[in-house]
Amino acid sequence: MAEFLPSFPGHHLEYELEHLSKITKQIESISSIAVLGGSKVSSKIDVIYNLLNRFDRILIGGAMANTFLAAKRVSIGKSLVEINSVKEANEILRVATDKIVLPIDVIVSSDEEPNEIMSLDVENIQKNQIIYDIGPKTRKNFFNEISKYKKLLWNGPLGFFEKKPFDNGTNFVSSVVSKTSPKNLYSVAGGGDTISALKNSKNFDRFSFISTGGGAFLEFISGRTLPCVEILNN
Repeated sequence: MAEFLPSFPGHHLEYELEHLSKITKQIESISSIAVLGGSKVSSKIDVIYNLLNRFDRILIGGAMANTFLAAKRVSIGKSLVEINSVKEANEILRVATDKIVLPIDVIVSSDEEPNEIMSLDVENIQKNQIIYDIGPKTRKNFFNEISKYKKLLWNGPLGFFEKKPFDNGTNFVSSVVSKTSPKNLYSVAGGGDTISALKNSKNFDRFSFISTGGGAFLEFISGRTLPCVEILNN
């Protein structure tokens, strides 16, 4: 309909585009970092490649980190992994190993003893164990990384946040962002699971901007032109 009748973006769409353009615009004088989580690498391949060209550092957690660890030939036990995306993850690590930061330790449980929870370095994961969250060393490492940058983009939880205590990693990293002065860190987050995880962490209102764009948010940060925006621009 927008192709045939005079059309204008609503205030909310304008606000979304303003903040998403600001966070993804590459400015050499402003250092930037991205935090990516969730379960699927396959749905974020274009996002990762686009962000590699615009961001100085990318922290990866959640189940998608398992696929990257598998690409590095790290045993991940019975953890969720996208076998068909291991080759692509390996290629991303090959071209951008200096920009990608992966977990160095994780919170695991075994299928035989699900209530027996422990922290292990990634090199020590056993065949019967399942990764549920990033570990304390990784949290500290992510904290140190975030403290170096002026812009932060977040998409995807860093662990199985729906079940305690596997929300600790996401909660900790979101608290790092929330405790950093807006003058020192411009922070944007988006995606359905991301919003749920941040609400769970009680740090939802502490980000500079939270996108409610859902799938359109991922499309935008992957560098694609949104059809509705293209029509309105024309």
